[in-house]
Amino acid sequence: MNTDFDTSLKQIPHYQAYPAMLPFVGEEYISEQHKKVLVIGESHYLPKESTVHHDAEAWYAGSQESLNDKEVAWINTCELILSLHEEKKNVFRVRLTRKLRGQALAKANREFNTLHL
Repeated sequence: MNTDFDTSLKQIPHYQAYPAMLPFVGEEYISEQHKKVLVIGESHYLPKESTVHHDAEAWYAGSQESLNDKEVAWINTCELILSLHEEKKNVFRVRLTRKLRGQALAKANREFNTLHL
């Protein structure tokens, strides 16, 4: 994760009020190998029991201080992205392992059948 832009982003009033919502910037973002576009949008869910966001004016006039720990976790962009990235890597690892095991098993079966037929 790249935090080089955090100081500038923290100048934006919304991120001053809700610092957990700072956008995730990937570690490869700063590179001469490609052009860059940083799209910033707000799209977070909150727990079902949360009501703080039901009044848009109050939400944008408010701050993270009015949220409980669970609600802050739900809007923590960087942590959410990192946890999804880890989860995705783990899912990929499991699928790849299954595929490789399946191929190894198929190869072993072919070799066994060739030798014992």
